[in-house]
Amino acid sequence: MEPKNERRNFIRKSLIFAGAATVTGTWLSSCAKLSYAGLRIDPDMCTGCGDCLEVCYYNAINLAGKSEYNINKSTCLECGKCMEACEEEAIHVVQSDYIIDTKKCTDCGACRDICEYEAITVSAVYHEILTDGCAYCGDCVASCPQKAISIPAVDITLDEEICVGCGECITACNAQGHDAIVYEREEYSVQNKCKNHECNSECVSACEYGAITKYAGNAAIIDMSKCTRCGKCVSACPHEAIHPAKVVLDKTSCVNCGACFLVCDFEAVIRTQLEEGEPHINKALCDNCDECVTSCPHDVICKVEPENYAPAVIHQDTCEKCGECVPVCTHEAILKIKPANYAEPFIDESKCNRCGKCFDACDKWNAIDRQLHAATIVDEKCVNCTKCEQYCSYDAIKPL
Repeated sequence: MEPKNERRNFIRKSLIFAGAATVTGTWLSSCAKLSYAGLRIDPDMCTGCGDCLEVCYYNAINLAGKSEYNINKSTCLECGKCMEACEEEAIHVVQSDYIIDTKKCTDCGACRDICEYEAITVSAVYHEILTDGCAYCGDCVASCPQKAISIPAVDITLDEEICVGCGECITACNAQGHDAIVYEREEYSVQNKCKNHECNSECVSACEYGAITKYAGNAAIIDMSKCTRCGKCVSACPHEAIHPAKVVLDKTSCVNCGACFLVCDFEAVIRTQLEEGEPHINKALCDNCDECVTSCPHDVICKVEPENYAPAVIHQDTCEKCGECVPVCTHEAILKIKPANYAEPFIDESKCNRCGKCFDACDKWNAIDRQLHAATIVDEKCVNCTKCEQYCSYDAIKPL
């Protein structure tokens, strides 16, 4: 709302040069002829500047205190929009430069999209899942804020006939924070099927760790302190006399994360796909935030860069130093470089006229704290001279 500067200056000069007697006698006589029923101050229009108090010689206006304006440094981006809006030059903001830390930047493009000055360049990258190493665990699905990832549901089962009890699946399961696979029998043993006198000690030859010993006329002996449960002796024994360790899968505890499937070298863990399709990232929805990359326990999600890839950059010649890119960067990759003459933003109370334009200019970030006081008219004292109405720069005083 534009101040009525010309009208204000005219009235101010009149008040300065008019004598008290002239003001009292002439104004009172003229006020008696006015037909106004009264005046009111619109609290929605009043800025609490207190200018109307200067012209009311009848003390007919109440104002608890002039409105107060302060810059909230915790939310201020130092964009300078409030400073541009302030005609009284009461606001001081020293702007900083902004650069991108390429080590933290994921090329998500959020900063580029919010920059209305087109000062940020980000290469077009995308993410893909290496399906051969994917466990179908779904951790990436849960981590994706854009819901851009789809993983078919699977069911995990264990073939106990093939399993040699190596325990790799148990380790993998525990590493994911689960305990769905446990040992039912931890040791290897030699059964009475062993025909020491009829074989060529195949089990001894198969064991790379020297854990099996054979004595003439006796069954082989397995030293579990040396045995790694590799299962090679099981397949080497022509008489199927070696009884391997045994693991069991508790389906009530299994979350079908697939970690056991990836580590089983004997194909004893079976992954049955319950839905069609493959693990997939929808490029139209993906914003390259990298959340899936960091959440994948198997490192099978990668960022694919174009041939002409270049790190993201803020062009200083077109950047307006507004700082709006900073809060949208969830990876804290945009750094603020303060100049040598940097000082925190502030409002000079001696110059502030409480117009409220800075408050309106900062409507996006709400970094201007305002304590608004609206004036009121005391009807018993008001003579309806309308001087306050004429003097109000914000059209907040109107006749009833």
